[in-house]
Parts: sequence; C-alpha cells; structure tokens
Amino acid sequence: MKNVALTFVPSMSDSESEVNLNKINTYVENTIIVFRQRNIIAKFIDLKPLTESFKNISTVLDKSTSEYFSLPEIH
Repeated sequence: MKNVALTFVPSMSDSESEVNLNKINTYVENTIIVFRQRNIIAKFIDLKPLTESFKNISTVLDKSTSEYFSLPEIH
C-alpha cells in the first residue's frame, strides 16, 4: 500500500478530533475508514487479514479515483 495515513486519538470519545462522530465500535477487533477529501467513502469493520479483505479495500480505492484526483483540495 502507498500513501497510507494512520491517525492516533487519545480516546474514541475525543471531541477535539471529532473521532466521536464516526461512531466507532470499540468492542470490535479493527475498523478501517477510507476518507477522500474529508468524507468517509467506506468503512470496514472486523476485517480479517485475507486476500478478499485487501481486494475489497483496493476496489473502494480504485472506484474513488477520477481524472480530478490530483487536483488540490478546495479550502
């Protein structure tokens, strides 16, 4: 994988980072959220390290690309 960002927040109820708005279940093993320009475009919960899981993530990333993908974000 390329260009992967990890974010650490002090708590899932942290309001400063607004992670609390994502409604992440803290009782699951993992949660992967895919963002594009600050919008959630996919959310995967309890993914197992299987080829099918990586394929699903890759498919979402491929679908999110477009001819405008490299344009700078509007401020």
